[in-house]
Amino acid sequence: MKNCLCLSIMCASASTKEKHGKYANCDGTITYAEFLRDIEDITRISNEIFDSWQLKHVTQNDGIENWYLTKSETKFIQLEDKSNPLSCSFVYHVVYHPSYQVPCLGFNVYRPDGSSILLNDVWNYFIRTNSDLADKPLTEILTEMDHPVLFTPAFMLHPCRTSELLVSLPQSSNKVVSFLSAMAPTIGLNFESAYDTKQQKEGDVIELCQVSDIRAGGLPKDQKLTDKLMNRHSEGLDEKSLTICSGTDYININYQHIVCPDAATAKANWRSLLIPMIEIVVGFEHNSGWALELTAIILGMNRIS
Repeated sequence: MKNCLCLSIMCASASTKEKHGKYANCDGTITYAEFLRDIEDITRISNEIFDSWQLKHVTQNDGIENWYLTKSETKFIQLEDKSNPLSCSFVYHVVYHPSYQVPCLGFNVYRPDGSSILLNDVWNYFIRTNSDLADKPLTEILTEMDHPVLFTPAFMLHPCRTSELLVSLPQSSNKVVSFLSAMAPTIGLNFESAYDTKQQKEGDVIELCQVSDIRAGGLPKDQKLTDKLMNRHSEGLDEKSLTICSGTDYININYQHIVCPDAATAKANWRSLLIPMIEIVVGFEHNSGWALELTAIILGMNRIS
């Protein structure tokens, strides 16, 4: 008999524990280990979509490594003492704030000669690019403080309200992504929607880069996908959820553990189907170890013309 998983898009209510997901706290704070895991995910997605986030670290005297994200962008700023816009380098940092226990977004702005831009000039630039900031006091949003990792002056978004934002997003699978999606536009930082799309609010994200990765009677081409599904199977799969995506198509699904005899009417190319009506059957078969069979089962589907 073959153990299978019927993956259905029917929604299921999550328990309080599930809503907290992979985070230890429900008060809007995160641990440094959780922060590190989240920024590693961002770096991975950045590489996939050819963005420019980089993971860097500073080693303290006691040998402890403090990791953070950084990204540079060039923007033209109209300074008060200049008639023409000046090409300036914005260097953004995403760091962990140990006192507030939340992610923190900061930046520095440099002229071509390497000198720093004054905060008022930067704020005026933000107001011109984001009219929603016009009526908000600068001191409520930005402050100049020491970088939590580099200990050099930097402009930082106030971290005191970040926990309020994160506590309102209990189902987020990557709270640094949620934080940046909400706050990055405030300071002119382009944070791609792909980061948010690739994060499932509950459960894991399994990425299928090619349609041929799903085919009847065969293993996925990506060994990481095979390993991940096997691990999920061994952990127990009741009342859990994940996202399967292929190209630009994403299916948010919940699944339950069932037993089914065989995968019939298998179809490899499920991208042309009406996605909301599809079920995916993932079969696990013991044969001198674990072998994985991925099959898409079509249930009275209509084709998209």
